[in-house]
Amino acid sequence: MKNIQYRGKQFMKIKLFVLAVFVLLTCLSVAPAQTKKVAEGIRAVDFRNRSYSFGEGDDEQTVKIRNGKAKLNNGGEIYEVRKNDVVYGDVNGDGAEDAVVRIRLTTGASLRGFEIQAYKFRNGKAEMMARLDMPQVQEDYTKEVCCTGEGLKIKNGHVIFEALTDGEIFLSYEKITTFDYNLSGTELVMNVKPQSRKKP
Repeated sequence: MKNIQYRGKQFMKIKLFVLAVFVLLTCLSVAPAQTKKVAEGIRAVDFRNRSYSFGEGDDEQTVKIRNGKAKLNNGGEIYEVRKNDVVYGDVNGDGAEDAVVRIRLTTGASLRGFEIQAYKFRNGKAEMMARLDMPQVQEDYTKEVCCTGEGLKIKNGHVIFEALTDGEIFLSYEKITTFDYNLSGTELVMNVKPQSRKKP
């Protein structure tokens, strides 16, 4: 009789163990593992925390952007790379993602410059392919370009962005103009005639 009771208890323990394992496996299969997605390729580069060359000739300088911003000359010059200033797409046509970064410059209340830089991912790091500054955009447009707008994207290999135009200082601009550039060798060149609309 004791033998039967002992076997009965052993059977119950085994049954409970099997049930517990079944419940655990069911929970694991129903609830997917929460894994953090790790950025790869060009997206692994932190473009809001790095150094950039800005300007050209005697005006060129290295700017260290930290958390999207840098202040030089006691805050007289503010450089920014906002979240919407970094976009991804294939610029050079090699089938891999590239990055286009817009760096903004504010000097005082009226002067606001910008530079567009295109990067590819090579040997585990970002490598600059081309850069385009505001004076070149103004030369291509043949009218005043006073600062950058908000729009920036890569579409079919083209770098498309907005700038505020037809005005001498920030508060006097009259139009928002869309520019379309593409990569030619080591330069970004204007692809189509800029399209302008009156500011709201």
